[in-house]
Amino acid sequence: MLFVNQKRDTLKSRRRRRLLAESLETRAMLTTFYVDAEFGAAGNDGTAQSPFASITEGIQAAMQSTGADEVIIAPRAAGGAYNESVSLQSHGTDDSPIVLRGATGNATDVLWTSAEGPGLLVDAAIELTIQDLKFEGTELAGIRVVSEADVTVDNVHVQGSRRNSGIVHQNGDLVVRNSLLENNFQGLWSAELRDDVSSEIVDYPDNLTVENTISANNNANGIYSRNATGDVVLENVQATDNRFNGVRVWQINLISINDGEYSGNGYSGISIEDSESPTLRGGVMSGNGHHGVWGRNNQSPSIGGGEMTDNLLTGIHLSGSSDVTITDTLVNGNEVHGIKIVDADGVLIDQVTATENGSIFSNSTSGGGGIGVLPSTAAPIVITNSVVSRNQTRGNGGGIEVWAWSSVNYNFMSEVYISNTEVTGNQIAPDVFRHGGGVAIFGSANSTFANVLVEGNVARGTAGLHSYTGFSTPEGFPTMTVTDSTIAHNVALREGPGIGAGAAGIYHGNGHIELSNTTIYENDGGNAGGMYLASIGGNISNTTISGNNGVIVGGMNSRVVREDLNIRNVTIVENHGGNAGGVTSLSSKLNFGNSIVAENTRGDSNDGSEDDRLASDVAGTATTLGGNFFGEADNVDLVGSGQDQTGTQASPLDPQLGSLQDNGGATLTHAPLPGSPVVDGGVDALVELIATDQRGADRVQGNAVDIGAVEQTVFHADVEIPKSHLNLNSADKGNKTVSVVIHSTNQLDATLIDASTVVWASASASGFQLRDVDGDGDLDLIVDFKLRETDLVDRYRDALILDDSDNQVSVDVPVSGMTDDGLRVMGSGSVDLVMTGKALRDLLRSIDES
Repeated sequence: MLFVNQKRDTLKSRRRRRLLAESLETRAMLTTFYVDAEFGAAGNDGTAQSPFASITEGIQAAMQSTGADEVIIAPRAAGGAYNESVSLQSHGTDDSPIVLRGATGNATDVLWTSAEGPGLLVDAAIELTIQDLKFEGTELAGIRVVSEADVTVDNVHVQGSRRNSGIVHQNGDLVVRNSLLENNFQGLWSAELRDDVSSEIVDYPDNLTVENTISANNNANGIYSRNATGDVVLENVQATDNRFNGVRVWQINLISINDGEYSGNGYSGISIEDSESPTLRGGVMSGNGHHGVWGRNNQSPSIGGGEMTDNLLTGIHLSGSSDVTITDTLVNGNEVHGIKIVDADGVLIDQVTATENGSIFSNSTSGGGGIGVLPSTAAPIVITNSVVSRNQTRGNGGGIEVWAWSSVNYNFMSEVYISNTEVTGNQIAPDVFRHGGGVAIFGSANSTFANVLVEGNVARGTAGLHSYTGFSTPEGFPTMTVTDSTIAHNVALREGPGIGAGAAGIYHGNGHIELSNTTIYENDGGNAGGMYLASIGGNISNTTISGNNGVIVGGMNSRVVREDLNIRNVTIVENHGGNAGGVTSLSSKLNFGNSIVAENTRGDSNDGSEDDRLASDVAGTATTLGGNFFGEADNVDLVGSGQDQTGTQASPLDPQLGSLQDNGGATLTHAPLPGSPVVDGGVDALVELIATDQRGADRVQGNAVDIGAVEQTVFHADVEIPKSHLNLNSADKGNKTVSVVIHSTNQLDATLIDASTVVWASASASGFQLRDVDGDGDLDLIVDFKLRETDLVDRYRDALILDDSDNQVSVDVPVSGMTDDGLRVMGSGSVDLVMTGKALRDLLRSIDES
């Protein structure tokens, strides 16, 4: 390739020097020759009054005339053709520019054919423009370029080249624009020049540009380009209904295809192989016999902005390629896969819509109806900002499949990232037992799901998200991480083979799991409606598992036995299963801390009636870390000494949660209602690494951490005590009052506070009023407290115990209350306390005696 690149650079510099010289001399000396077969005769001089009879004569005159020339060809009578095969080199040596064009400007008026050889053989190093002509039925090619020429073909129609292509490009630069190439062996063939005797390569084509051109109904490819030493650029090309491919390129330094249509071809709309940095932008690839885009062994291919629809196999099929980028692309209605990438060495799929691809009636069992990837290295596989919807397959992964399970994957860990993506309404054929109606991950792959929606997918095995690693690598076992995501309304079919395997929501096997800030709700079927975990171990936090219905277990079936699986600040409610409602655990490796498991039931899961359902929250064996709320725990062996709130099956506890709804954050949650027993009921020591709740709000907002995924919102009160200097000598006398002001702020409207609930210094309000205290235009709440009802004396005494060097101390006094809808308000205000005389002496004496 070094030789080829050197050749290209040398030729370009030589052409530039030649054209600069011509620009001042030969271009100003334009000579025009005329060809008219009806009026031309032997001995004519090629003028308008005395035209040549043949194209050969016109070209010969131009090749022997110094300076730039123009040959104008008149149509023949009754649509007759010029039957000629013309070689430039055989008719002269002048290499000044030539324009060869039809007289009328209509490409169909001047017809050129050849019984032997190409119509026009460009075998001289010349700048040549061919325009407004039609080549039809030539023996080899309409136009063939074999020299280091600069050829422009403009508004030319090439049709019916019997044994070769409409245009053949084997050397030099070629531009084809505004032309029609049809019914040839190939529309345009651009490839290396070989010796006629030895077949050894003599030269290579340089730059090829095709613009606003149609290449259709050719017997092989619309455009075929191979071994170009320069750039290949196709702009707004229509390559349709060709027997093989619309465009076929191979071993190209730089190929750029922009816009256009590549449809109805026998194999692929665009086929690219062994090329470096091929780029496709825009365009429609539709209704092709195999693929919209097919590629193999390419380096850094980039596809963006196009539409790959209704192809008989795949919208985009790439194999053996590195650093694949597919962006801003619609992949719709393809019969087997939307996107299939095999032996991938790095993939980025961004802003892609893959919808209605694949079929449950297909003969293929290859998975990934929407997107299928088989990685071959640890380079990341990234799918982001995309929609994968209503795809089907008879394999695994109705929406997305990543299959990192082959001999090469035993030695390294693949990396899969799926983020900001919707995987909805995908399906695996109901008569086959496969997994991952939405997403399936197999093999040694660390997988991360962030802000992903997996909803409404259907399968006989796992319906939503299925991840099974199967084996470890030298790096250890893979980890599946799910955060800020929703797994909802997926259905694992309840009839036929494979019932009870997998899960409706999430299945994870033989690796580590890290699950946070995620909601798994209203999934139906499978061994577990919500989650089936055969993981090695891991952590689940700030997660809601709600309203799932499983054949065996409703919420979560834990088969974890090797390492700890820590469940912290998780809410598992309102699930139903045939044998267990909330959670069943195989071993004490399942650790609960600060979590809610309540209001779950068991019974006939096919029966919609709730009359005979029994409370069923936790079954099997588990370890308590404390701070849990178990609605009932009659059927679980709880190991550990954690302090929990626990009911019985006969008398289950109610956590008093709101309905599943948008309480803020990325996912739906159950928020504690006012007065809920889970508020402030957790163990603070268990939330050291959990700074926020599932919504992203501060994890500890009240007096202690709440139990479950959601911390009840506590509004911060901006507190002012106008009379901040108090003499406590008369604290127990009369009706002396202290006023506390709670200001309205951007976060808290003080008028919404229920004044009767406000407590300051352990005293309840004795009166209140609303007034704009600070003059900001918003009403503030002024609450009065009787001094004798407060605990300020005790607070003063405690402060003196710490430091009795001064009888005046500053004390921070808390204020608490509730809004009209029961949410907590908390704050504090500083007050200076003083005591004098006998009252102070008596207080100090009591301190000494104690």
